[in-house]
Formats: sequence, C-alpha cells, structure tokens
Amino acid sequence: MHFGCKCENSISDTTDFIPGKAHFIPDMDYYDVVNEIQHYVDRLIAAKEGEEFRIVVSEWIKLHFGEIRPLLPRDMISFVIGKAQRSMYQCSECGRIHLDSPIDSQHLISFVPDETPASDEIKQVLNSVHKEKWKRPLIANWFGGAGKLSWQNNYPWNWNQEEFSEWNAFEKRYHEVFEELKSKGLLRSSFLRRDKTIVHSWDDCPFG
Repeated sequence: MHFGCKCENSISDTTDFIPGKAHFIPDMDYYDVVNEIQHYVDRLIAAKEGEEFRIVVSEWIKLHFGEIRPLLPRDMISFVIGKAQRSMYQCSECGRIHLDSPIDSQHLISFVPDETPASDEIKQVLNSVHKEKWKRPLIANWFGGAGKLSWQNNYPWNWNQEEFSEWNAFEKRYHEVFEELKSKGLLRSSFLRRDKTIVHSWDDCPFG
C-alpha cells in the first residue's frame, strides 16, 4: 500500500518491520483479545502435543475458517489480534498520524501534531520501545547475476542498501554485516538467497 500525506510526502506499507507504523487495539476490545488468547493458550498447554493438540487446533480452524488449513499456534494468536487491531502510520516529514477508519477500512483519518515543525521526539512515537537496541533483519538476495544487501540503520531507520555484481564479494559482505550486527545484539534474523536457494539463514526470535 502506498498513500500520500497532505505534506506531499509518500508513505509506503509494502513489507514488515516498518518504522512509523503501529497496530492498535481499542481499550474497549483489549481484554476480550487477551481473554481469547488466554483461552486457547491454556487449552494448548493442557493438550501439549500429539492427537489432543491437533484436535484443539483443528477445532479452532474450523470455527474461524470453516475448513481445515495448515496453521501454527502463533497464527491463531495473530488472527485473534488481527480481528480487533487497526493500523496507524506516521509521516516521517510532518509527523501527522494516519489511522485506519473504524467505519471504512479503505479510509484513513489524520491528526496533526500541536508542535510544528514536528520534533524528532514526535516523529518517533510509533517506533520500537527498544529504540537503538531494536533488532533488525538482514536481507540478501541474489538474482540473475546481481545481488542486493539490505538492513536498517538506527533512527530515522532508513535502509542501508548495497548492490553487487560479483557473488564472492556479495557473500563476503553479507557475512561481515551479519557478524557485526549479531555481535552488537542488533540482529533479529537474516538470510542469504542465491536465486531460489537459501545459502544461509539465522533467526534469533525465541518465540519462533
């Protein structure tokens, strides 16, 4: 999704881990979401694994989708949250907040900061609570004889993007950035892909 802010800046939502984007749940719905998640977590813990575990998951899938499809327990949690959450975006230039309308999902409602021009503090209200310690992904794609290596800087969270035309140099640079970010505790996940083959991957997420 792409849309324009009234200040003429362009806002894009085409990937994950986007600075200036957040998901919010109205307080009126918050405990309903927590209670539904807790209900299924308790059942899954009691079931643990095996046939009983599969029965719990299958019941949930049939309830919400009407058919069996492959899902993980985390998909169940994401679905419960997704029913109640809406998205919000902040313009990196003027600081406007754009919220999904509760009436029309195709419409955005905007709010302007009291302070103009917007300070750096205002422009970071939708960024990670971990600030500069936020763990970021490292992405390396090689297709058709060319490679692109991408990872995010600290605030204002713009992307570092390096391009290569030689595989060995590309692979070497990937591992250099990988080791640097990992040693600083700033790496969430990484992958090195050569055409359709994953040559290297790593994931630090303790929750899968």
